Amino acid sequence: MIKNLMTLRERLEKTLSEKQYHLLLVLDQEIKDSVQESVLLLQETSGDTQALKSELEKLMLVYGDVVSRCEERSSQLKDECIALKNTKNGAVKYLDIASQI
Repeated sequence: MIKNLMTLRERLEKTLSEKQYHLLLVLDQEIKDSVQESVLLLQETSGDTQALKSELEKLMLVYGDVVSRCEERSSQLKDECIALKNTKNGAVKYLDIASQI
C-alpha cells in the first residue's frame, strides 16, 4: 500500500510540475481509492503504521500544492476571459464608430 501511495504521489508531482492539469481528474480518483484503502488498513491494523501515516501526510502536502496551483490557474483564466471580453467590447465600439464616419 505504501508503494502505491508513493507512486501516486510521484505521478501527482510530475503532473503538477509539467502542468498537465487534464490528468488531475484521473489521478484524483486513483488517489481517493488508495486513501480509502489506506484508512481501512489503518483502522484494522494494530501494529506500526507510522510509515503509512507518513506517506499519507506527504501526499496531503502535494495535494495542497495542487489545490493552490489550480486556484491560481483558475484566477488567471478568469482574468484572461475578462480581458478578452473587454477587448471584444472595445472592438465592437470601434467598429460602430468607424461605420458612422
